Amino acid sequence: MRKITVQAGPMAGFAAHSATEGADIRVVQQGFCFADTPEFYLFINQIEEEFLAPAGILGDQLTKFIVVQHADASADVFIDIEFIVEGVVTRDVEAGEPVLVSDISKIETCRIEGISIRPDDSVVCAIKMGWKYGLYFDFRRKTSEQEVWQQLGQLCNTLHTDRSIANIQRRVLRDRKPHIITEGKTDWKHLEAARRVLEPTLVLGYAQSEAPFGDAELLRLCRRIAEFGPENRSKVIAIFDRDNPDIVRDLARQGNIDSYQVWGNNVYSLALPVPVHRQSCPHVCIEMLYSDDDLVRRDIHGRRLYFEDELERATTPQGSFERHRPRESGRQQGQARKLFSGRARLVLDDNGRQVAMTKSDFANHVYDQDTGFDDIDFSGFRKTFDLIKAILAIDAVLPS
Repeated sequence: MRKITVQAGPMAGFAAHSATEGADIRVVQQGFCFADTPEFYLFINQIEEEFLAPAGILGDQLTKFIVVQHADASADVFIDIEFIVEGVVTRDVEAGEPVLVSDISKIETCRIEGISIRPDDSVVCAIKMGWKYGLYFDFRRKTSEQEVWQQLGQLCNTLHTDRSIANIQRRVLRDRKPHIITEGKTDWKHLEAARRVLEPTLVLGYAQSEAPFGDAELLRLCRRIAEFGPENRSKVIAIFDRDNPDIVRDLARQGNIDSYQVWGNNVYSLALPVPVHRQSCPHVCIEMLYSDDDLVRRDIHGRRLYFEDELERATTPQGSFERHRPRESGRQQGQARKLFSGRARLVLDDNGRQVAMTKSDFANHVYDQDTGFDDIDFSGFRKTFDLIKAILAIDAVLPS
């Protein structure tokens, strides 16, 4: 990492609109912008003029930089920086193991070792991820180092999601089949396994992302593809779990929550219909469309999925780390059922053996029709496919 210190005028932010001398003006002091918005180039040109040019740096030579301006107007320009990304992974990861882009579902913080930020500093940072730039700035002079890293994490997460959205758009446009897009990385495998049994003549494509979206990102994908195109000849159907009340409310504002929602540009969405056997706990994710008996099937290693009410927290006999242990009494009565979503490798029996499988493992067993998973009951998916077929029956005006 290189640091170049320059003197620059103490910036208060960016003018939100034009104004004549003596007139009131609104100043944008904090925010994000991206390379597909006009203000990005307006702001980045000013940053180059104020900070990069005095440091002898050409902006077109950089893919990332951070500027920290202090109260005395001196500004430290850091280039050749390396980010440490902290986030949520989609699988169990061992120390020292390589982590792929597809292994990260959500970036929470993005920090840089060796940079100190004081509460009265201003911060500007540009990041390139894939083929898209993002810009973060905070000229309020009342921030904290942790807040800056969290904001940069949010910026990186948006760029990460946008790259996945762009890749999905390309796949949809290349293929004339109707496409299903889901929240989870392996959710499509459940749907395809159910389709083979319930609707064997139905032709569907699955716009699989290299990373899972999550419900908020999937909602954003619906809006982006619908509003900004390009035009879709084939239908795109986003399928949401029903376990997030905020997302369910957003979908309800777009259309009938018990049917499907129309976004435009051949984009539709639906929340998973609640099967009869889940009426007592309607906040379902896709795995809950199966019966409890099917969800607890064991693989050849004796591992299975567990519900949270079947586990209790414990420590290893040596007390070295926390683990989860199946309850001796089994399920706790009176609780709504929810699948355990923690690390499967930490669910151990009294002999220290791993007894849980991951949700991804379960999806793969069902999709591949592995031994013990080749006679699954898919009746809980019937309502979902009824809605998919209703959407496919809609006559859409094709782009010329």
